[in-house]
Amino acid sequence: MAKLKGVLKKVGNDWWQLPRLRRLDLKTGKAKGKYNTPSLRRQKVRARIRTPEEVNQARKAFEKAGGPRDQFCEMARKKATITDLRAMGMTDEQAVLFKRTGQYPKGFQVHHRVPIKAGGSNDMDNLVLIKNDPDHKLITAQQNSILRRHPNGSTVDVELPMTPPGKVTWPQSGQKAYQR
Repeated sequence: MAKLKGVLKKVGNDWWQLPRLRRLDLKTGKAKGKYNTPSLRRQKVRARIRTPEEVNQARKAFEKAGGPRDQFCEMARKKATITDLRAMGMTDEQAVLFKRTGQYPKGFQVHHRVPIKAGGSNDMDNLVLIKNDPDHKLITAQQNSILRRHPNGSTVDVELPMTPPGKVTWPQSGQKAYQR
């Protein structure tokens, strides 16, 4: 039996390797260009495309004080190491401040692995701390370009670019998230 490498997902009693994304393209902004993406995977999702009203409602619940975003930041503050925070682009000063307060610095945010528009939840395992530019912009632009092809309320099987599961920060130390 061949040894599987990379990101694995258990389906039933079997392990499946999630396919790698070789390249993503960001078409606008300061970071415009093509990026190699060695640690992103394309993952199949059964998505019910939410209406704008449903998206706004889920986002409000996510952003409320003491809500899922704040809870995730507290968990990430405890779990992430300074090395993890540096790997995702924080300076030493930003990383120390995040570890002390749990407030992520300007230029970073909590990202939904499965987007809210695709039925993604505010559960802790669907969230990851990520740098805005180019990381969040690149992933979100690709996800949105796929999701906008489908009408609101429809249920579809789509393959979306996603950060690896089970991580609180992305990219992890030792990974180069993007290389132009």
